[in-house]
Amino acid sequence: MVAAFPSVASASTFTPTSEFTLKDWVPIHLGGLDLSINKAVAYLMIGAALTCVLGIVLMRLRLRDVPGRRQSLGELIYDVAQTQVAETGLPTKGMRLWFPYCATLMLFIFVLNLLGFLPLPLTGERYHDVPVWGSMRRPRRSR
Repeated sequence: MVAAFPSVASASTFTPTSEFTLKDWVPIHLGGLDLSINKAVAYLMIGAALTCVLGIVLMRLRLRDVPGRRQSLGELIYDVAQTQVAETGLPTKGMRLWFPYCATLMLFIFVLNLLGFLPLPLTGERYHDVPVWGSMRRPRRSR
C-alpha cells in the first residue's frame, strides 16, 4: 500500500515548521538586532513602494475640477478611509492629527492584502536559472 502512494511514505519526514522558516537573503546583524532582508521584508518593501505610487498617482497627479475615473477612485478611497475607518475609531479632536496616519495604514494594509494574492518570484528557487513563481513550486522528490 505504501509503494502505491509515495507521498505517504515521505510524510514521516515532512515537518510543517520548516515550511515557515525565512531564509536570510542579505544578513544584517547589528549587535543583538537581526535586520536581515528575507522574503517577508521584500514583500513589505514592495507593498510600501506600491502604496506610495498609488497614493501619488491617485491623489496628486493631474487633479481637475471635474474628476475622471482615476481621481474618482482616489476620492472613493479617501471617503472610505474617512467615514469607515477614521470617524469610527478616532475622537473628533484627534481626527485632524491622526487621519493621515489611519488613511495611509488602511491603504498599506489593502495593498499588502492584494499583493498576497499574487505569486511573486520571491521564493529563491530557480528552474534553469529562471526565478520560479510562488505558485509553481516543484514537488519535492522522496528519497
